[in-house]
Amino acid sequence: MNESWPSRDFPVTLRFEATVPADWTGPVSLRFDVGGEGLLSVNGRPIGGLNPYHQEYRLAEASGGQRLSIEIQASPKDLFGRPNLRPRLKMACLVEPDLEVRALHDDLSAAHEAARQLLAHGQPDLAAQLADALSDLFNQLPIPRSDSAAYLSRAVQQREQADQIAGIWDEWDFASEDSPRSPMICARHSGRPDRSGTSAGPTC
Repeated sequence: MNESWPSRDFPVTLRFEATVPADWTGPVSLRFDVGGEGLLSVNGRPIGGLNPYHQEYRLAEASGGQRLSIEIQASPKDLFGRPNLRPRLKMACLVEPDLEVRALHDDLSAAHEAARQLLAHGQPDLAAQLADALSDLFNQLPIPRSDSAAYLSRAVQQREQADQIAGIWDEWDFASEDSPRSPMICARHSGRPDRSGTSAGPTC
């Protein structure tokens, strides 16, 4: 991960082979941060565009044990056409999302943003009430604290959480064989192009 693109002569073709873990029973998604824009295809079928603001797609027909052939036609530019002079593949993951947790996250994010807007528009009392309600809700959420290493080894797989933990924890890179497997399988990319500029990732 975090490897430079094999070429800047875009579009660059990135290819991966992956297998959905056999014990996954829920929905399956693909998540990529390619360092630019791209077109994602799975098993020969176009899925959608990738960019810094749209990095994940759910695979409606994917299931445990299924083999996936993934291809990305990538360009080292952002949404406004500005070039990325050092494009890197920052993330390539299979994800088994918890839909209930995601729905809760969306609701809490919307409430937090509403409180921010109320405060910005001169309604501090309403903002404070909403913030207090959010605080009360968070205080009721059960958070496992018995195994810090296992919890943090999962948490740091999320980029935003990893940055926060790195700022407050002396040793935050917890790699424990005893840690429960996170519902995210990150694929490595070889970064070695062939003559066409294509780079193929190894089997997951």
